[in-house]
Amino acid sequence: MNDDRVTVLAVLSVAHYIADDRCDEARQRLLDNPDIQFEPCTARQLLDWLIAEKYMDRDDEENATLQNFQWSEDKAVPLDQRIALMLYISNVDPRLNARLQALLELRRKKAKTSFLLQVGGVLVVLIGFGIYMLMPDSTPMCGASSTTTALNSLIYDGEMKSMTGLQMVQKNGLPNTWNHREIGYDSKDHSRGCVADLTIGEDKTQIGYAVLRTADDKNKFAVQAFPPEYITSRYDAATLNNTLGAPVGRDNMEAAMKAALTHLDAQIHGPAALSSKPATDDDQPASLADSVLNVIPSANCRQLADGRQSCPVTIDYRDDLLSAIGASPVIQLHSDFVFVKSGTSWTMADDFPKAFMTAIVAGRMAKLKPTPPVAASEASN
Repeated sequence: MNDDRVTVLAVLSVAHYIADDRCDEARQRLLDNPDIQFEPCTARQLLDWLIAEKYMDRDDEENATLQNFQWSEDKAVPLDQRIALMLYISNVDPRLNARLQALLELRRKKAKTSFLLQVGGVLVVLIGFGIYMLMPDSTPMCGASSTTTALNSLIYDGEMKSMTGLQMVQKNGLPNTWNHREIGYDSKDHSRGCVADLTIGEDKTQIGYAVLRTADDKNKFAVQAFPPEYITSRYDAATLNNTLGAPVGRDNMEAAMKAALTHLDAQIHGPAALSSKPATDDDQPASLADSVLNVIPSANCRQLADGRQSCPVTIDYRDDLLSAIGASPVIQLHSDFVFVKSGTSWTMADDFPKAFMTAIVAGRMAKLKPTPPVAASEASN
């Protein structure tokens, strides 16, 4: 599970409800005190707590609410960006909720009667993690008949679970993928990144997918759908350069990070996080550790004065909070993390929890790209 409190706090900061320095203080306090919980964690509840604890006041809230309301009416800001931010803060004030409903209605009017647009411009059925098993002797090629059959089955199965998808299939026939092509092959985990064109009736778009080994049986492979931009980034030549990350190495980085995240899960959510059942195709990841799909060094590490190694790392992260608002749930986190040699293995430095949470917030904000409203004082400059 992700720490919703930290995410909502970051959004309130982006929306100018709380100053950056006070936001840092509140975030650290929440991380240090996992017993401070809000059920459910909404912007309204968190704002009430921030005001009660004197991190901000009611005047700050009212000024930010008016500012966000005005920003949401700015037609120069893309509609989806305005909706993305309003989804987070609509429960702060009835005026913002009314504005969100108006924006959603505007979006519905602009959308064509096509499946691809009706699901918000994102192929939601392709962002799920349903997996169709394959059993070849080596990683199948992107255009192999077994791969394309599994891919088409995955798409069809996803659409059958969607009323809109079912209506479109009944009207336009079965979805069809073509022009399958490989972006790259990761020799480290034996996965293959692919993209293809998808046609449903007259609608066409590009999809991404990976052919990879299954977690329970390394002799089996699966087709797993991802956003095409993720596949393009994950499987480009620079990412697949397995010589990077010295002297720590990719495997040691992932092992150290997963161990640190397992410990962090226990701090945030208690012992129950460690004993929760593994995520299935229909479940959200059970922990931060489970949400990390890959840990890939972006360059070689830099030795610090005390012998520790500072390493630029790209983390493929599955984010169920983004999925809940219709955005792609797979994001890439980019940051420098410090690794410490411990005997023959490596561990994360003490500042890892803060660095990791900061990377998640930055990744979410980059994915949503909500252009923050400009404060009145800034607009006058």
